[in-house]
Amino acid sequence: MPFADSSAATGAVSVAGSVNTSGTSVTLVSGSPFQPWPYGTPITINGTSYLIASVTNGTSLTLTTSAGTQSSVGYSVIFPAPLIDNPAATVNLTGQTANIGVSILFTPPSGAQGMYRANCYVVATSGVSSTAAIPSCQVQWQDFDTNTGQTRTLTSATTASSVGTNTNGVGVFYSVGNGTNTINYTTSGYAAGTSSLNYALHIKLDYLGP
Repeated sequence: MPFADSSAATGAVSVAGSVNTSGTSVTLVSGSPFQPWPYGTPITINGTSYLIASVTNGTSLTLTTSAGTQSSVGYSVIFPAPLIDNPAATVNLTGQTANIGVSILFTPPSGAQGMYRANCYVVATSGVSSTAAIPSCQVQWQDFDTNTGQTRTLTSATTASSVGTNTNGVGVFYSVGNGTNTINYTTSGYAAGTSSLNYALHIKLDYLGP
């Protein structure tokens, strides 16, 4: 799955923080989480350059050579951008005639915790009536800081008495990135009315960076 820091579409991306080292093992203490850097990516620790062998997750990585035992020393990595496609995911659904159950929008890979922005647009396309309603649009995620499931309503259910009736909304949130917890979408509040309302749903999810 594509992953990168979309804060820099060209050039290089720099991240930094402090770490503990024990031989080839490196553990994050503070600062920017580790990202899924490929084998051989240079990393500077306490002024000395090493090469990354593998990244386990956002707080743990392995070097190709020992960095000894060090505590709370600085680290930095400069790597080419982009490493996450922006947008991270899109949904374009037409001809919808019911609420949409919880569906996966994106699964942030390991190390891809960070800020995400969800954009939602819902529009009535046919079968409108005074008793019809396009549904609300919600996004769900696992919050990074509290490790709890969260839901945000981006748009409200709205009476659809004319073709083109639409709602739109944006939500920003900080999600975990572990390759398991997903970012989901769903709709609710749909009403068919007297003519079986059809609507379209468009969602774009952007990764804004760690």
